Amino acid sequence: MPASSEKTGPGARGEEIAVLSIPGRLEYLPFADALLVGVAASLGMGDDEKDAFSISILEAGTNAIQHGSKYDESKKIVFSFIVEDGSLSVLVKDEGPGFELDKVLLESKPDDWTRPRGRGIFIMKSLMGTVDFAFGKDRGTTVLLSQPRPSGHS
Repeated sequence: MPASSEKTGPGARGEEIAVLSIPGRLEYLPFADALLVGVAASLGMGDDEKDAFSISILEAGTNAIQHGSKYDESKKIVFSFIVEDGSLSVLVKDEGPGFELDKVLLESKPDDWTRPRGRGIFIMKSLMGTVDFAFGKDRGTTVLLSQPRPSGHS
């Protein structure tokens, strides 16, 4: 589904097919995963591709809730599912203060599996083709997760 040249905003990369907004609480994350399962099925994704998205979306959502909203139910976490040419991208946006990506990446050591925290970005980058971060002018972080479709898929 090609994007219209006039389209702007989060869906500019393609057609925004679903948006889910949840309060900043971990117990609502399964709703994002359930929506992903439905979108993945509609795109004919295989289990490996679906699982990579699922893990990455849950990691991004957990980070948004823990670090962005700091468990504040009044702050929303928004998941936008976008399809372009049969490929899926997911935007995960929070209303938090943002963070210093370079500092987090320096502190995250993929080899240190004993650490109880700090591996989410590494995990997302390991599973997804693209993991990009955008930081709002005043507040909010948006994570873009996307994966090119394997050849032979529409």
